[in-house]
Amino acid sequence: MKMYDEGTVFDVSEPEVTFDQEAHRIPEGGEKTGGIEWSISAHLHGDDGKPYWIDCSVLSYPALDLLAGVIGPSDITMFNLRTESNRGEVVQSRKTIYKIAKFPNSDPLVFRYYPLGSLKVARSDDQVTIELGVSKFTINSDKSWHFTMDDAETGVKVALVHRGEGFPMWYNDQPKDKATNEVLRRFTPNSIGGGYFWPGPVEGTITVDGKTVKVHGAGGRQRYYALNYSQEEVGAWHDWNWFHFDEMQGCVEQIKASNYKVMSLYMRDDDAYFPNGGFDIEHHDWALHPLLGALIPTRYKVSIDTDAGELVLTGNVVGSRVWASTEPPDCPFTMLDWENVEGTFTYKDGRKQTLTNGVAGNLVRQWRPYPSPYLPDAAELEM
Repeated sequence: MKMYDEGTVFDVSEPEVTFDQEAHRIPEGGEKTGGIEWSISAHLHGDDGKPYWIDCSVLSYPALDLLAGVIGPSDITMFNLRTESNRGEVVQSRKTIYKIAKFPNSDPLVFRYYPLGSLKVARSDDQVTIELGVSKFTINSDKSWHFTMDDAETGVKVALVHRGEGFPMWYNDQPKDKATNEVLRRFTPNSIGGGYFWPGPVEGTITVDGKTVKVHGAGGRQRYYALNYSQEEVGAWHDWNWFHFDEMQGCVEQIKASNYKVMSLYMRDDDAYFPNGGFDIEHHDWALHPLLGALIPTRYKVSIDTDAGELVLTGNVVGSRVWASTEPPDCPFTMLDWENVEGTFTYKDGRKQTLTNGVAGNLVRQWRPYPSPYLPDAAELEM
């Protein structure tokens, strides 16, 4: 495999994911400020002809109001499963100058809190398992994650397999710090953590209301462990975009408060991994999102420059999944669902490759203007 990291400051000399990272608990010293998380976000196609945007996560933030004012108390150990099959639309308001993001926001299919200590992480020579209530992640040595959930109360069942290809996008510096044997990165002054995000193919089944649907597509999986976290600092604008084509996959992430930027690109045909490069994220067609009380981009253009050439991809936002409450949060957080994802890779020698079967999505964190004298109340948004 080719690896390109010359002349960069982000050291990824050990990009292979190990069971140490898969089973990593809260970093030492972060017992009151940190947390751990395993999650998958995917865009899938069902054999019933419907699209399925899905998020599932197991996380524990023992003493941190990660989603304060949105889902309740601290001492969070929980499992969450959300799916959406309905496309939203962007419309022009008749009463204001704003475009409005009329996106569906379905309630979680399954959302469970558990007491601290309920999360079980076990490791053997060839497997890591993470169990919380009715949900389970099984991580194998072939770079696959197997997620299962069987909730007797709702009748919802899920079985998904995510496969890692090439190498992921690392949040943290590599290799390990020789003094502490720890791998962490400071995203902002008070946000410190490590782990990775890894796009790849996803397949499996989803059972709701007694109906089982086979699904396939692609998505990104996240393995994150935090020493500390600041929603306010990260919310100065955080873009976290993943993408997957038949020919290549990767991620870009930017936190504007600290100008933290990291990316990865893996090219299957060339078997080449680019953990470094320049990139630019363009936001277009801004629209007011009533549940967030904030404006969001509804069309993205992402340009990534690597030693082999430049990737340009675009996508339209057709939905979102919001940690909604009765009032818009001060630090809006949402997962955006993309469609019509297109990409072109231009090699250094001028060859152009049109990419196929594009899938993408992203997370956005931001600040809501508060109080907001400029944005209308959701009740005023007559279409």
